[in-house]
Amino acid sequence: MFGFTRKKIEITPEDQVSLKPVFGIQPGIYLTVLYSIVLLGLLFMLLVYPGLTKRGSYYTIRTEPSGAAIRIDDVYQGTSPCTIFVPQGKRTITAVLPGFTPAETEVNSGNRLFASLLFPIRKQLFVELKSNDPLESVLEGAKAFSAWSFAGEPSATYQVPMVLSEAMYRGAHLAAASGKTEALKGILAASSRFASTSVALRDLSRALFLAAASGQAPSGLAVLSALQDSLSYLNDNPSSARWLGTVLPSSSAQLLTNSAWYKQAASAPQDSFGILKKETVRLGKKISIGPVQFLEIKGENQIYYMAEREISQKEWDAFVAENPKWSKNNKGNLESQGLVGPDYLETPEDSAFPAGTAPGVSRFAAEAFCKWLDAKVPQGNRQVNGSVFRVRLPTEAEWYIAATQLGNQAFAHINGGLWEWCFDPFVPFPDLKAPELYQKVLGSPEYVVKGGSWANKTQSIQPETRASLPPDSSSPFVGFRPVFAIEVLNE
Repeated sequence: MFGFTRKKIEITPEDQVSLKPVFGIQPGIYLTVLYSIVLLGLLFMLLVYPGLTKRGSYYTIRTEPSGAAIRIDDVYQGTSPCTIFVPQGKRTITAVLPGFTPAETEVNSGNRLFASLLFPIRKQLFVELKSNDPLESVLEGAKAFSAWSFAGEPSATYQVPMVLSEAMYRGAHLAAASGKTEALKGILAASSRFASTSVALRDLSRALFLAAASGQAPSGLAVLSALQDSLSYLNDNPSSARWLGTVLPSSSAQLLTNSAWYKQAASAPQDSFGILKKETVRLGKKISIGPVQFLEIKGENQIYYMAEREISQKEWDAFVAENPKWSKNNKGNLESQGLVGPDYLETPEDSAFPAGTAPGVSRFAAEAFCKWLDAKVPQGNRQVNGSVFRVRLPTEAEWYIAATQLGNQAFAHINGGLWEWCFDPFVPFPDLKAPELYQKVLGSPEYVVKGGSWANKTQSIQPETRASLPPDSSSPFVGFRPVFAIEVLNE
């Protein structure tokens, strides 16, 4: 067909390959032996070798509640429920969950020599975690929730875990069974003061419904109860309108801000700054404590004394002379203890820096200075109007009154010198009400700083501006000025 002729292929003798005997052994025999050795090697590697080199068993570990960190001989392996390889021998498996007592289980992990890769020994382990305090696990979650509030809105690079609602899921049934339902509401109210992002608000809302359902799947009745509690909370907190307007997603926030309820609530001067602005204060006498000069501030309901200026380098040197632990030469030790940061006592090379001021003082160091200065108060001067006075950092309210009512003319550089440490743990929404007990229990990982610094543009920082830093932070933009005021026993 098509004019082509198929040519027959002939195999010539030189094209043929034949194997020759080896040591007189014919190819059929030694090839069979060779193939057998290879096959036996493969079977050995598949069926025996894994059992020789990786001895142990697989444990599927479940805990109640779930989500516990699983450690094998104190080495983290995963989170329950999980399946973990446990090396052969006597091992300690520990389940750890915040708010619960760690549970240890001793196991004797066996080993299967033959076919362990295909059919390993598998065992089941169930661990029930217990807590001495039915509220402890929920409180641990609330503390983690407050810490995450400083991370800001999540992005593509990181996500914020739902720590509060997960803790409520684990611990609400224990609290409810112990009659601690009102305590759960108190913890949620204190946590709401840290809900500064839409993700945090979602976590808080989920925790609210789980609390109403005692950690179970919310029923219709539980949903109604949670909604009632939410409305009651919003009515009891006029500042909640501004809070929701800040943290809701933009589309929802716009609907809220256009509502009559929001306009009515937001128009009322309910925030603490607005109330403090109305307080009438005046300056009183000067007093000296050690090397520091204080001015008396007399308000309608309070009297306290504030340092005229931020603590100077000369005053700081007097403190270090009696407390060499806090010297700049000891920065390495202080930093290793988590008491100061890398810029401890470093003076910036900038003409705008307020000359002579002690820079880069951490809050821990500022507290140590206050304690040293307090010891120099004459015993007869410690009682003021029947109250015990101490040298300490100012509360945010004390600082704000001095800054707004008296300003830089009375207190040098209180606005625009250095950011100044305050006594208060930082809470994003301090005007939201919550039981004082749970406010103190939650605390905060950061503390208030006020006033702006020499590096901020003029008028960019107002007395109302709030910022925060961890207590070990040592920044050339941060200093402090103490007060001599009523003793505050608990932060």
